[in-house]
Amino acid sequence: MKLVGFVIAIISIIIVFFQYNLAVLLFGMALIFFGIDDYKSKNKSVSYIFMTSGFVFIIGILIKGL
Repeated sequence: MKLVGFVIAIISIIIVFFQYNLAVLLFGMALIFFGIDDYKSKNKSVSYIFMTSGFVFIIGILIKGL
């Protein structure tokens, strides 16, 4: 999960120059993947922070509109 999150984060950094909304959506997904990985490694407090911020990013960009 950490590798998938890292790849998505790198892709979102590249896409931010072309389409900002899609890059924020991908970054939110990467945060959720990092949160899932931390949850599996028994680091629950950090995982909840990552997952909550990922969901906030995704919900915010969907409210704004792609």
